Amino acid sequence: SNIWFYLGVVFGNRAKKFQGQRGSSACKRRTGMVPGPPRVQAVAGFWFVCTLVWFLLVYRSCANLRYSPFFDWEAGAARWTAEHAARAEAASSWLSSNRSAGDVLPFGASAAPWLCVAVVTTARARNYYTQLLQGLVTRSTPQERIDVDFVAVNTAVPPEKNTDAIRGASVIRTINTPSDSHKINGVELKTWELRSAADYVYALEHACNSSAAPLWLLIEDDTMCTRHYLSKLRPVVAQLANNGDWIFAKLFYPDFWWGWSTGSIPLLSLLAVAGGLLGATIFGVGYYLTRRRRSNRVWLLSAFAYAAFVTVLTLCAVGRQHTPFAIGYPSGLSELHDGAQQA
Repeated sequence: SNIWFYLGVVFGNRAKKFQGQRGSSACKRRTGMVPGPPRVQAVAGFWFVCTLVWFLLVYRSCANLRYSPFFDWEAGAARWTAEHAARAEAASSWLSSNRSAGDVLPFGASAAPWLCVAVVTTARARNYYTQLLQGLVTRSTPQERIDVDFVAVNTAVPPEKNTDAIRGASVIRTINTPSDSHKINGVELKTWELRSAADYVYALEHACNSSAAPLWLLIEDDTMCTRHYLSKLRPVVAQLANNGDWIFAKLFYPDFWWGWSTGSIPLLSLLAVAGGLLGATIFGVGYYLTRRRRSNRVWLLSAFAYAAFVTVLTLCAVGRQHTPFAIGYPSGLSELHDGAQQA
């Protein structure tokens, strides 16, 4: 709205100046100059409201779409369910088998550990936790784990509700959260986001602080381990140290801009230009057909900028996962399965 207003001020003043030089009150109308600020501001306000209403309608319409139409969810879900069941059965058999002493995740084995891995777990319908424990052990070597502390925080209330954590206590040191861990000053935390934050705070205060390690790695129980994850983590820590002082590094970022990541900026720019050209063309043709003369450059540029902006806004409202552009861009949450396979 401000951009349109200032355009009106600038070109409106120019029109007045030109009108005074010609000495004709009808000069502005005959030359087709831009109207003054009051009218431009009214037009800008109208289109601003239209744009806002359009964005809210599109966003609310697409926000309830659960899965992308460009992904065969039924076939994918069946495949994932079978793969999960196979991994869960293998992890359960591994946990019940006679393991060697090297299959236990250490805590306090080294006087100077370089890392403390803390796992936050709770009662789940699917036993992700046993799969994580198997991965922490089998996807690293005893030599890689010798100077690392491992600890688990069972946030289930009561603790016995998380049967996987009870079974996993033979593999990893396990700490149970108190029954009032989800209360602040006696008030129960209502949302899962607040309860999760409270679990993380408890894990940092009681689990990680019990280790002498200078670095903590906080993960959830549905994490999947890559092979030699500890060896691969060392250069990441070294790179962070070379970048200066830091206290917190988030290792996972979901898609933002409703699925459009920073890697999508070139594509969004191209689509914005295409939308702007289409909008300017429609405006120019419509202007010529209605007024039988060409539109000036200011209005064409304004139409281009507005159409480009609306194009990007619409794409963000729809969400990348619900557009054909989701195909061939395996980044973020829209390609979880590929990421799991790589891990």
